[in-house]
Amino acid sequence: LASASLPIIALSTHADQSDGVQALHKGADDYLPRDGLNALLLERSLVFAVDFKQIASQGSASTGKLRELGKAALNALIVMDVGGQIIHANDSALSIYGYEQDELVRQSILLLVAPRFRTRYARDFANFAANPASKPMGDRRKLSGRRKNGREFPTEVNLVPVQTNDGPRVVFISRDLSDTGFLSRALGYSEHKYRDLFDSL
Repeated sequence: LASASLPIIALSTHADQSDGVQALHKGADDYLPRDGLNALLLERSLVFAVDFKQIASQGSASTGKLRELGKAALNALIVMDVGGQIIHANDSALSIYGYEQDELVRQSILLLVAPRFRTRYARDFANFAANPASKPMGDRRKLSGRRKNGREFPTEVNLVPVQTNDGPRVVFISRDLSDTGFLSRALGYSEHKYRDLFDSL
């Protein structure tokens, strides 16, 4: 998979998303739950995969392009500076972690990491930020995320360095690996899109 030039979308058959996570490790660009799959979700995933693959491979994007990418992502996508300070979070990130946009901006990304992982993650992030070119397609880490209400959940984080018109940035992509996390957001997105469609008729 890793040598493929076209975006690859994997379908996860297990509630715990194990198939999808394994596919990511083998080079897939994104994955979707087979349950509840429809054309709208597939379109959104393809848009995200195409744009993300281009940005990750080129290592550059405009700030506006990163925000557009966030709109297409079902997973949390957070843009940070190289010091780990949050600049922007997409809607999925706000939903997953339970914060409002203004509560996250200028906060450390460690706010979203379970306390017991913070020291290790801070060290790993500092090493990554100091030498991002060594991992041009990003760096994945499994850890526990922490929501605003204090609840923790299993997550896999992908870090990708990007050069923007506003300076160097790091894109933090967090996948909620809890049993219902991804599926509930996917179905919620579909319901929202269909509602918008019917309202426009």
